[in-house]
Amino acid sequence: MKPPNFQEVFFQTFVERDKPIRFKIRSDSNFLHDVQFLNSLIHDSRFELKDILTDKRSVTLPLVRARCEVREEVRKQNLLETPAILKFSKVKSVRWIIGDIQHNPPFSGTLIDADDVISGSTHCEIDAFFVGESTYLSKSGDIEVILKGYPRDWQLRILLPREGWSITLEDVSVPNEKI
Repeated sequence: MKPPNFQEVFFQTFVERDKPIRFKIRSDSNFLHDVQFLNSLIHDSRFELKDILTDKRSVTLPLVRARCEVREEVRKQNLLETPAILKFSKVKSVRWIIGDIQHNPPFSGTLIDADDVISGSTHCEIDAFFVGESTYLSKSGDIEVILKGYPRDWQLRILLPREGWSITLEDVSVPNEKI
């Protein structure tokens, strides 16, 4: 039996280039496949550290997302970008790790205070989104997902309960500019 070509499945799923993407990770047997799709959708997205919001067990990241799913533009090295929102709901905890520094913010307001020295000057780019090792080692059944990026090899580690959580990506508009 020939294994499925997930690259083709990805491009077929997001074939409509003139429509904003609305993608939600499923918690069933499709979970790991959806994590990989989301990783592809947000790879090379960028955001300002000061714009990350935490509120009532949710984490919201306003992104500028490279539309890598628009295959014909990628082939021409003419990537499009669009504003998007990445949201995690029913969050149990969140940690910002950069080097040896770990920050466990309260669940209200911004992840990093606006007047914090690193906040205003930290432009972050997402290199990877994946399931954390604690998901497989924990007896609680909690799920840890990690955003990792640069500069300075930062990590945003988000812990979700076994059930009832959601991870969604929504484009705010349809892209019309190249990066």
